[in-house]
Amino acid sequence: NLIAHILEKPNADFLIRIKQNRSAMREVAKLPMCELDCNIGFTITTTQTNADKANHYIHLQVPKKSKSGSKTRRGRWDFPSPYPMRFRICRFPLDNGEFETVATSLPPSFTLEDIKNLYHLRWGIETSFRDLKYTLGLVNLHGKSDAFAEQEIYASLTAFNFASRVCRDVVIHQPTDGVYAYKVNFKMAVTLCKEFIRTPTADGKKLMEDIARYTVPIRPGRQDQRDLRVKGFPGFVYRVAA
Repeated sequence: NLIAHILEKPNADFLIRIKQNRSAMREVAKLPMCELDCNIGFTITTTQTNADKANHYIHLQVPKKSKSGSKTRRGRWDFPSPYPMRFRICRFPLDNGEFETVATSLPPSFTLEDIKNLYHLRWGIETSFRDLKYTLGLVNLHGKSDAFAEQEIYASLTAFNFASRVCRDVVIHQPTDGVYAYKVNFKMAVTLCKEFIRTPTADGKKLMEDIARYTVPIRPGRQDQRDLRVKGFPGFVYRVAA
């Protein structure tokens, strides 16, 4: 549904990582597990008629409700059925030997190497979302109503932008004989920025000096195995306020 929405928008392109194992879409699962760059096309349908099966359409299960709820904004599929789709599939190897598969609408003038570089740029976006979720406490909302949830999201975004802007102007003195270069510890910077906002008589110069005291080394190419654990639902009473 997301890809179809972007395809319908003029002057808009996408580069999205997609599944490549057994849960991948049928047309992608048929491709060999090797480096490739090709176009695929298929037709999505929300029905299962004999004509749809004869044409080998991809059936998309859409929840059918006689009446949408008051909080329902959009359905899972917002386009007519059948709906033809066509986009580009790029698959390239990673440093660990595994393959990554992305779908894109970029033209062939973007080579496979360009696609890899663009995909690598996502890391800054992912780390920003990590800071929003954990550093700023947005992983769990503290309000039950839509208005409170929206207010909390915008408050966290404002705090994130403020702390990021301040960190950009902080001067870090790099050691001349050190092994690593150093950057601002963003978690401590957010804590200091929150305290700065709460204190009417706070000094901006002292804020910059305090942030510069907390640094972390930059370790390029660092990799760590993800520790995936099942997390329970934290009750509202036990959620830590920002």
